[in-house]
Amino acid sequence: MEFAASALTAMASAAGSVGASGVASAATAGASALTSASSALAPLTSAGSVVGSILSGSASLLQMSQLRQAGREKELSLNLQAADTVNDIARENLQQQDRSTSLRQALLQTIGERDAAYAASGVDLTFGTPAVAREQSVTQAEQALTMESATATSRVARLNERAGNLRLMARSARRSADTMADLTGLQAAGNLLRRG
Repeated sequence: MEFAASALTAMASAAGSVGASGVASAATAGASALTSASSALAPLTSAGSVVGSILSGSASLLQMSQLRQAGREKELSLNLQAADTVNDIARENLQQQDRSTSLRQALLQTIGERDAAYAASGVDLTFGTPAVAREQSVTQAEQALTMESATATSRVARLNERAGNLRLMARSARRSADTMADLTGLQAAGNLLRRG
């Protein structure tokens, strides 16, 4: 701008002191001054564009890295939740075994106490009420064990499904983050190409 102003000032002063032919030569001198001024500024503009491109590219690379890192962290978090769910499955299986063992022990204790009471009263344990009572106790215990096993199987199936869903979500989170990072890189490349 200063170059242009000095060129215009030179043209005006030349026009005031010289005639028409002087004005033409002053105009030529002014145009020459403008050309030299713009060619002097060209490297600065070009350098600014290069620096801007470098900064823009660096920011895009940093953003891509952050997107990928966030995807990895989400994937890790979901995989850890899936691992916890697998541990819950093992825990559920152990608890089911404990409950089944407790039911069997309760059955044996009930039958033993009942048989002892009948024997103390002098009743034959092989037929009649004692035998029917024993059969009913065994049937009830078997039903309870079957229900307990079915309930545990259902819980384990739900936990397996949850663990599978968490693993699927983990893979999806990573893929999504990678895709977003790639798109960010492509947009940055497009902006650099448009900038020239």
